[in-house]
Amino acid sequence: MNFQNPYSRTEFKEFFQNHFLTDDFIISEEKLSFEYTPKYLSSAEVIGEDKSLELKVLEVLHNSENDPRVGFQKKYFV
Repeated sequence: MNFQNPYSRTEFKEFFQNHFLTDDFIISEEKLSFEYTPKYLSSAEVIGEDKSLELKVLEVLHNSENDPRVGFQKKYFV
């Protein structure tokens, strides 16, 4: 996976399914809804799940001009 290339949902799903996660990874599409108005996120969707690892893979879109990862991390994971 070349992380210098532009994001491609199809390529990431293929990478997770065939190279990174276990054989239990199943591709899915489930739109997530928010009970509040997030400051940094515009939408989020589950794009797959690895049940043996108890792991869901999310695609999160943002509407920030800057990279929102630092603000997102501080807000939701501290």
